[in-house]
Amino acid sequence: MHTKQDFLSQLASLGIDPHGTLMVHSSYKAIGEVEGRGDTVSTH
Repeated sequence: MHTKQDFLSQLASLGIDPHGTLMVHSSYKAIGEVEGRGDTVSTH
């Protein structure tokens, strides 16, 4: 199961600016099981 910290760590390893804006389009089926579902991968 993926967690919010998993996603944050992976984005940091790619050099993504944590204070910037990133838009990603994917399906849950492609990602796999996500703890918290949409609330984990969507922030405002």
